[in-house]
Amino acid sequence: MRVKGKALTGPILGLIGGILLVLGGFLWIYLYINVIEATLNSYGLTYADVSGYNYHLWYLNASLTFLWGGIGILGAVFAMHGKRYAGFLLLAVGFISILGLFVIRIGEPVLVDLGGGYYLQLRPIPLSGCLIIIDPFLVLTGGVLTFLVKGENQNVSKLKI
Repeated sequence: MRVKGKALTGPILGLIGGILLVLGGFLWIYLYINVIEATLNSYGLTYADVSGYNYHLWYLNASLTFLWGGIGILGAVFAMHGKRYAGFLLLAVGFISILGLFVIRIGEPVLVDLGGGYYLQLRPIPLSGCLIIIDPFLVLTGGVLTFLVKGENQNVSKLKI
């Protein structure tokens, strides 16, 4: 059974958020690994010269962002087909993505002396990333709307006129 009409709002928001999370995984790999490396190289340094900073954690960040986005996309597709557990997938992905982006950090902050009185601060890496800040919130809102509209449709179908 496919979902039609108003009930598609939640899955569509979840789908958009999931796609943005997948695209965000590419951004986090490119932006943070390559740009930080280019900044260090411009001062004659490499990641090996920076003690205590593990740039491989960015790959974990990007992988988890891809994973959350993929699960969000699957949850949205399942919600469009009327599966009951799809709302749980969207809620879980949205909640975990928000926690990973704003709360959970991995690694330690490192201050790199670039010489000449210049310093580069490398901050702890978030557990997951995003393309734009609203990605995880779109997925979470999609999950909430999936539950609300599904519950509304079930209540209306029980009424006999």
